Amino acid sequence: MNRLKNENGSTLIIVLLVLVIFTISVSLLSFQINNMSAQFKKTETVIEAKHLADMGEEYYKAYVNKTVQDDPESVDLTFLENQLKTPFMPSKTVIIDSESKFEITPLNISKVGDIFNIEYEIKGTVGTEEAVNESVIKIEIVIN
Repeated sequence: MNRLKNENGSTLIIVLLVLVIFTISVSLLSFQINNMSAQFKKTETVIEAKHLADMGEEYYKAYVNKTVQDDPESVDLTFLENQLKTPFMPSKTVIIDSESKFEITPLNISKVGDIFNIEYEIKGTVGTEEAVNESVIKIEIVIN
């Protein structure tokens, strides 16, 4: 019975137990924070690649618009092939920095009625992440 009433050393056991629980909790928390940080960086890279693809799309649309507006009387399939597709073949890469770029690839230029269709692909790349936009520009030339 005296042994059960003797509390010498019980405080040490409680302190050691609290330290072990605290150490395990901190280890799990730091592991979780590292995982969240890696996931955040990957998500940010994917979003940047998408924004680069969108930026490349705006770049190509502006280029097409300027080319057509500079000489609207000359616009026909041959003109569009020579001005919009050939200079970009097989593709044109615009480098933003050491890890970021977008690539413009004209796919097809066709005419349906009075409307020219310019199909193209833009690939935004950040590090190893890529985002691809495929789109069509429709141009109707009206000369007064």
